[in-house]
Amino acid sequence: MLYPKLFKWALALTAVTLAFKHYAHAQPMFLNPPANTQFEHFASNTPAFSWDRALKTRDFQAYLDFYDLNFDAVTHYAGHLKDVHKENIFVHVYKNKDQTRGTLLAFHGYFVHSALLKYVIKRALSEGYTVIVADLPGHGLSGGKQASIDAFSEYADLIEQLTQRLTQHLPQPYFLLGHSTGGSGVWEYALKNPYNPYKKIVLGAPLVRSYAWGLSAAGFYMGQNILSEVPRLLRPTTREPEFLDLVLRDPLQYPGTPVQWVKALIEWNDQQIETYPPSAKPLLIIQGTEDTVVEAEYNIPFLQRKFPFAETQWIKGCRHDLFWEIAPVRNDVLDRVFRFLAKP
Repeated sequence: MLYPKLFKWALALTAVTLAFKHYAHAQPMFLNPPANTQFEHFASNTPAFSWDRALKTRDFQAYLDFYDLNFDAVTHYAGHLKDVHKENIFVHVYKNKDQTRGTLLAFHGYFVHSALLKYVIKRALSEGYTVIVADLPGHGLSGGKQASIDAFSEYADLIEQLTQRLTQHLPQPYFLLGHSTGGSGVWEYALKNPYNPYKKIVLGAPLVRSYAWGLSAAGFYMGQNILSEVPRLLRPTTREPEFLDLVLRDPLQYPGTPVQWVKALIEWNDQQIETYPPSAKPLLIIQGTEDTVVEAEYNIPFLQRKFPFAETQWIKGCRHDLFWEIAPVRNDVLDRVFRFLAKP
């Protein structure tokens, strides 16, 4: 019985070695998130969300200060929203006092959380939108097994349930934006709900398949019965040094990729995504040419087939975290997003 186990370990070790070689040019490092000393009490005692009562506490202010989420002329609602998922979901709503353009619902990517959408939030508020963002299940302050999901379609289901809530409380018209894994939930939601209430949809570096898909799938099948998670390698997904500094200081990061999350992604690709018919929804896809997180060469043609009227814009030299790129690139990306949203 020893030899089959050794063989499995050898296969797993081979997969990990190949992954290291593949990313050697990126000078990877393992992530070890710090203990939460800045807003530990808020994280462990997050209040229930209220649509009509702004959250103003010293604990919440410590959270806002850490992530630089203090915005002028804004009423800020936040807390755990129940009954939109099997876990409590942490939600922010920023009501712009000069609101004239409707509501933008935005979702973050894998490993990070809604606080790291600060540049999207800031720009949307300056453009006159009300903004709602949420931590995906297993991310940030939301409940669930960290950085994992039982089935990938749960992201789209969450968007559907949140949409039912926000349309009862927040002003029209409605707009939807998703980055990376958040983008996967957005585009699946749009295909599953062709008559959804969103006037325009934006996908930033959307996930269908992850980068080096064949290698990832091979590593999963070889190691799924041996490993429960793979240590997280930090790679330069943006040229903005402030982003890496924040991730290294961020106590809400997670140090590993659960094998269950990879399994859910593979099953979703194999069994689910081709079942949806195409959509004529107005949609903008923004993709960086230097992205080594998602497999854009596959993802973009797939999404163009599913959304035949989509507008696709490639950003030369841009990496995966395009909403956290260096300021000139980030501003260009945000200019493209909000020009698209404002077009008749």
